[in-house]
Amino acid sequence: MGSKRRRRLAGDRLETTARGEAEPRPFDLASPPRHLPLDEDAERLWRTHAPAAAERGDLDSATMMSFCLLCTQWSSVRSLLRRAHEAGDRGGLLTEQARAMVPDLIEQAEEWSLDGAVRADLASTAP
Repeated sequence: MGSKRRRRLAGDRLETTARGEAEPRPFDLASPPRHLPLDEDAERLWRTHAPAAAERGDLDSATMMSFCLLCTQWSSVRSLLRRAHEAGDRGGLLTEQARAMVPDLIEQAEEWSLDGAVRADLASTAP
């Protein structure tokens, strides 16, 4: 009894059928998983782009953490740029931290075909 429950709760999200074959468990992509700590900006990126990525076949349970990492990194860069703007920190430490993160962020966004959207959003956020 206990092992069946553990299989259902397993992180790989596989369920066994009556004949014992493993099938991926369907999950809702309209909103990010509750166990992942995403702030408002990251959640907005998820809600905007995750359904299209799933439709293309790029996003599934195996790649979900990678997409989540993109969302959180994007949110971190936006947060640093916003804080720099509020503090009048043009060219200062916060701005430099954000700029150092941008190339990696753009590279990740290109893997998900989101580089255009991420570049446009960062341009609108930049001080």
